[in-house]
Amino acid sequence: MACRYHVAGFVEESRAKNRTCIDFTTNALKKLGLQTAKSHTNFLYFEPEGYPGNFREAMKKHNILVSNLTTDNKEKIRVSMGTGTEMETFVKVIRQILK
Repeated sequence: MACRYHVAGFVEESRAKNRTCIDFTTNALKKLGLQTAKSHTNFLYFEPEGYPGNFREAMKKHNILVSNLTTDNKEKIRVSMGTGTEMETFVKVIRQILK
């Protein structure tokens, strides 16, 4: 029984941390004019509108890996949530490459 309690506590704590990162990243992208799809998972989808090149390759140059899902001639990016510090770095790099 004690083990089940600790697992349940871990799950709730993990969900809360994930939600914090999703909210932080969504708000940061919104401030940059990038809209995200509503997420109930550990990743976000967004379109890097206004970026003239290959967004995935630009992020890769900064050692950040994202998935590129191009449909309808529009680049869509999938980014998995990391730690708070990792997501702060992610946002910092996006700010740099969108300048």
